[in-house]
Amino acid sequence: MGVKLELTVGVLMLMVGWCISFFMVIHILPHDIPISLISYAISIFGLILIIYGITSLLIIGKRGKGRGEIR
Repeated sequence: MGVKLELTVGVLMLMVGWCISFFMVIHILPHDIPISLISYAISIFGLILIIYGITSLLIIGKRGKGRGEIR
């Protein structure tokens, strides 16, 4: 998976997890434990993808600067 795709998927997963939680708070979705756990898991995996993507971008950037490449 490309770094930009990882970041995009991570942001979308984070937003979906937050939206599910928000919809439970405003009583659009029922307050169920499985829905809460799914929302939490989606948010955590999204956050992990975002952190991994940003770290990958930083590593790629450092490698490019070390060789004298311009990006």
